[in-house]
Amino acid sequence: LAMGQSAAGSQGGIGDAAAAEATAMSQVWVKGASSYALFGQSATGQGNSGAVDLIAEGNLFAQGADSVAAYAESTASGLKGNISLDLKGQYTIGGGGTGVAAMLVGGQNNTLNNNSLTYAMGLTGSFSFQNEADLAEYLQELVAGGPVAPKKAILESLLDDFSPLSITGTSGNDLVNNQRTASTLGRVIGNIDLGGGINGFHNLANSSMVGLKTIDLGGGTFLNDGLMTNKGIAVVETVDVTGGFT
Repeated sequence: LAMGQSAAGSQGGIGDAAAAEATAMSQVWVKGASSYALFGQSATGQGNSGAVDLIAEGNLFAQGADSVAAYAESTASGLKGNISLDLKGQYTIGGGGTGVAAMLVGGQNNTLNNNSLTYAMGLTGSFSFQNEADLAEYLQELVAGGPVAPKKAILESLLDDFSPLSITGTSGNDLVNNQRTASTLGRVIGNIDLGGGINGFHNLANSSMVGLKTIDLGGGTFLNDGLMTNKGIAVVETVDVTGGFT
């Protein structure tokens, strides 16, 4: 389903739930509280749920409090389908409070491929610039309908206004691949909690992860082939990793 709107799914009380797929071909920006920029669901109370496949070709902004930029769910009392979530835009930004940038709910074997600058930020987030050239570039982005926060900014609100969680999972086997491309940053900022299951996070070459306090992979492994920093550049802090780290 290629769409102007950004939701697809099925939900029923009894019987199997159909698979859900959606592709957001352009930028999606929602500003209400508890909103979703990209949403896909296959859910049933009695029966099996189907696969959920979501692709964001452009930016996802869920600016309101407690909002989620990308939400993918496959839940059932029986078998659960696999979840696939591809974030290909320059930005994937969730809201403040309990907001999350990318949320995987249920599923069996789930994969999140992230190319974006991905984090969750409150409405009062602030930022500054290292030089005038970066500021000038951002002003041009604003004229063109730019993002909530620029990728070259220093995110001063990292600890105060950011949502604690950038990526979450629940009971499925969740694998996150974070990868920079020629046109996207491939950077995750924030805490990660993938819940139960056999989980993993692969920070690929030239990609970056900025941890805050915790990276919870259950019994999985954080494989770092890229750049890793805790709470920002030139900051000496610790991040608790639940699982292995290589």
